[in-house]
Amino acid sequence: MKPAIKISEDVVPPTEKLENADLARLLDIIDKLREFGVSEDISLPQIVVVGDQSSGKSSLLEALTGIRFPIASTLCTRFATQISFRKSPDSKITVTIIPAKSSDAARKAELRAFSDTVVELTPERFSEIMEKAGDLMGLPKAGETVGVDDAEKRFSDDVLRIELCGPSRSHFSVVDVPGLFQSATMYQNEKDLEMVENLAKSYIEDERTIILAVASSLNETANQKVFRLASAAGADPEGVRTVGVLTKPDAIQPGDEGRVIDTALNKVTVLHHGWFIVRNRSTDEVKRNISNAERLENEANLFKKDPWRTLPRDRVGVPALEKFLQRLLFDHVRKEFPKMVQEIDAMMEDCERELGALGQRRETSDEQRGVLIGIATDFQISARNAMMGLYEMDSLEQKSLRVRMHIQNLNAEFSDTVWRSGHTKSFDGGSSPPSSGPSPVPSAGLNDMAKDDSKTIYEWIRKAYRESRGPELPGMVNPGVVQLLFRMQTGKWERLAREHIIRVRAQIERFVADLLRLKCPDDSLRHNIWMKMRALFAAVYKKADRELQMILQDEREGILITYNHYYSDNLDRARKGRIAATIRRAQGDNGANALGVALGVLENIDPEEQAVAEIYDVLHAYYKVARKRFVDCVALQVVERHYLGAKGPVRVFSPAYVGRLSPEELNAVGGEDQVVIEKRKRLEAKLERLQGAQEISSSYW
Repeated sequence: MKPAIKISEDVVPPTEKLENADLARLLDIIDKLREFGVSEDISLPQIVVVGDQSSGKSSLLEALTGIRFPIASTLCTRFATQISFRKSPDSKITVTIIPAKSSDAARKAELRAFSDTVVELTPERFSEIMEKAGDLMGLPKAGETVGVDDAEKRFSDDVLRIELCGPSRSHFSVVDVPGLFQSATMYQNEKDLEMVENLAKSYIEDERTIILAVASSLNETANQKVFRLASAAGADPEGVRTVGVLTKPDAIQPGDEGRVIDTALNKVTVLHHGWFIVRNRSTDEVKRNISNAERLENEANLFKKDPWRTLPRDRVGVPALEKFLQRLLFDHVRKEFPKMVQEIDAMMEDCERELGALGQRRETSDEQRGVLIGIATDFQISARNAMMGLYEMDSLEQKSLRVRMHIQNLNAEFSDTVWRSGHTKSFDGGSSPPSSGPSPVPSAGLNDMAKDDSKTIYEWIRKAYRESRGPELPGMVNPGVVQLLFRMQTGKWERLAREHIIRVRAQIERFVADLLRLKCPDDSLRHNIWMKMRALFAAVYKKADRELQMILQDEREGILITYNHYYSDNLDRARKGRIAATIRRAQGDNGANALGVALGVLENIDPEEQAVAEIYDVLHAYYKVARKRFVDCVALQVVERHYLGAKGPVRVFSPAYVGRLSPEELNAVGGEDQVVIEKRKRLEAKLERLQGAQEISSSYW
């Protein structure tokens, strides 16, 4: 069974502060918030004791708290110490460490794990605690000189927290920071001087900090660093948060009393809250270990004497300072508390928003697969709707997401382009071939014929007819001439089709990229998904290219074949139209003999001209059917099958595809950067602190 905890009333006497239930509740909440670690995120109202070394700061703290501070002759306090009093049925003293904001997670965990329960807080025990805390903080031991210049740090921004609970305690809290010094010594170098200043600044520049500035009466206040720091821009230049405390009035030289009294009356260094003057234990009294009651008596006797008795009674002595600080702290906390609650709420919103921007956690394979499947599912739902023309609100605002509209328009443009300029020679060459006598023509290759500069299609056909003649009788057509002419007439089809496919590809890639941006706001994750998709696109494009090549080969390099009745209908209509046109031209104004004249013309048509006309009619009728079929095949077999089909670029990123990825592939695509992982952990820890702070704060209302 553990022995009962004993707190010496002489070493740690009850603090005689004004009891106020509301203050007790507020300070209790502030202490809980600080203990919970919320001070990492928002500043908390507090009283911070700041002063130069040898200013009597430690002795003042002893008088305020009743705790006997250890006297280090070789090294000053090397970290801040928070002393908190709480009213509690049970008497106990608990020592913990609040890690610095800059500490990493492992260091924070190690320091927070430190906890010590003290039975009696004697100067010796206090010294042991500070030594142990310094070890945990990674500081050199007191008085250590070997390698001190090479030490990583000599001072720490961690905080040693001492909580004293008991039935006679009143709620009060004060923070002691290391004493400021003017120049380096064998125990404190220039870097230490800078570190201590920065540590003090971090407290006094906080707008929620009440600065208890301690100054020795032996020196001018203007020469003491604490006031230079406190009055600097960015700290408290107007002195609205600073309370001045003069110490050691009993040690000044005769004749200096006027200077000290003027300072105490707020005539020299003017502060909004004015000055207090106290008498601490002298060096002799410390050696004799006089009690707190004796110290109070000696202090009261001093201020009853001239010239000190001329000072206002509510501005002299530790009890007066204690009551003032109690009231000031209460007013300060009461004013700042609603702002703190609002700040906590606002920071929670910001934290949740930042976490939301990071997306879901993606550290493990299961988490990565889950996130990717979710994105792929949303992507495919919107993609299918867009391909069916069922446009969502985002599509109405962003045209690139209306993919079916764009593909329809591109196909229509392709069809129109092939109709207008897909042929080598225009079929608008007249209703009948112009006559031309036979003339020897040198043989030419297919390319030469395709580049022929004949003015009309009939001249072009006649030239091809003559250059393709075989053993057939006059007026008959070589079976291969129509096929040859069709290949030449469709020479632009491949270029036009490939240009169309390039535009389709660009439009689909734009659609996929914009839809992915909508479904995956995380830039890094979206980039990884996009790069993976692009790698899959290459295989799709290769298949689509092969499909287009097969269509072109079937249309242009194979036999001419169609079972479309429009071919027969068009050919029959062309033949009849040609005969009718010939008859009309022959009739002219011959009146009654017109029919006979027309029949005579038909009987005397040149066999070559008849062959050219027949080739024209067959080529024209077949071309119209083949052109429509080609456009449809490109739209259906290339665009729909390969670009919009089940294995096309729009469909490759699907839940099924994600489900087949290996853990290595999942990590490559969906894994988070270490920077993001660390940021998420920090934000989650911060959010947890803020949620706890919100719950703690709500207990006040």
